Amino acid sequence: MDASRLVPSWMRLVHQWYAEMTGDFWRKCILCLREYGGHEWRAHPGAIPDPIRGVGHVLTICPNCTRAGRAAFQPSL
Repeated sequence: MDASRLVPSWMRLVHQWYAEMTGDFWRKCILCLREYGGHEWRAHPGAIPDPIRGVGHVLTICPNCTRAGRAAFQPSL
């Protein structure tokens, strides 16, 4: 079990520290601009395909957007 699952998602500073300590990324979601770490992201069916990198690659979005079903929406660039 990943230790980050024991920390509530609203504790952003703890999640940021955990991401930095484990070498995961820390970036803003392309849909809602909420910051999240690589340890929180999981590849889910329906993720946004990456039009630049091609087949097998996806654009990451935060867990909140994933749970809300926003993966079906394309980001505005």
